[in-house]
Amino acid sequence: MTGAPPSGLAPALPPASRPTAASGRRSVILTIAALTARSLLSRRRSLLLALLATLPVAVAALVRLSGRAGIDDEAVATAIMDRLIVTTLLPIVGLVFGTAVLGAELEDGTAIFLLIKPIARWRIVVAKLLVAVGLSIVFVAPASFVAAAILQVGGPGWSGAIGAAVGTAVGATVYATVFFALSLVTGRALAFGLIYVLVWEGVLAGLLAGIRALSIRQYTLGITDAITHPGVTNPNLLDLPAALVLSGVSIVIAAVIAVRRLSSYQIGQADD
Repeated sequence: MTGAPPSGLAPALPPASRPTAASGRRSVILTIAALTARSLLSRRRSLLLALLATLPVAVAALVRLSGRAGIDDEAVATAIMDRLIVTTLLPIVGLVFGTAVLGAELEDGTAIFLLIKPIARWRIVVAKLLVAVGLSIVFVAPASFVAAAILQVGGPGWSGAIGAAVGTAVGATVYATVFFALSLVTGRALAFGLIYVLVWEGVLAGLLAGIRALSIRQYTLGITDAITHPGVTNPNLLDLPAALVLSGVSIVIAAVIAVRRLSSYQIGQADD
């Protein structure tokens, strides 16, 4: 005989509707990520970065409309794709988002409201990295794709646009992850990040071929060139397997450092 459950007892949920630990972990990570993204996108600097991301597309369109690209396609494409996007836009976006998602909160003390909650620190790292990497890719990869398509990088077809989008997406992932880890190691992440971009990548990597393996810019250029010109080897750039492996290693090392650093972080601790 069936009847209503005893008073004060809720009916048992069917197995398909019972909450699981895995779904709870996912919801925590997604909640933190959503709140972080909303906070970042509401700031003025995100609007400035969005405007900066439209600059390569606008310049490429002006060049194409003026007919300047037909005079020296390769030189114009290099000036826009390499110097404007890979050398300038990509590291700036990765640096801003990578250091802001958690490093800025640690500096101003607002991160305490998250760190005192019973949430595993690695989940916080995953949530913050999802935002830093995701926003970096969204702000850079589409602009690279459109600019390369307008300039017809690599000749007729979509190989140049696809190569630019994939290369900058990988580069954005590495930059954001590395700078995120740096923001947990030191309170001067912005300064050290700029030194790395301007001095290491801007000067030394161009002069000393031996340090290309430690240049995120070189990873980006190697991946982009390999997809844009399949089967063609550029001795001045890393080949595709090396660029992909070094990118993956950099991401893993930076993520591990971030998790270990945040796991050992004490409330009230001040970074040097």
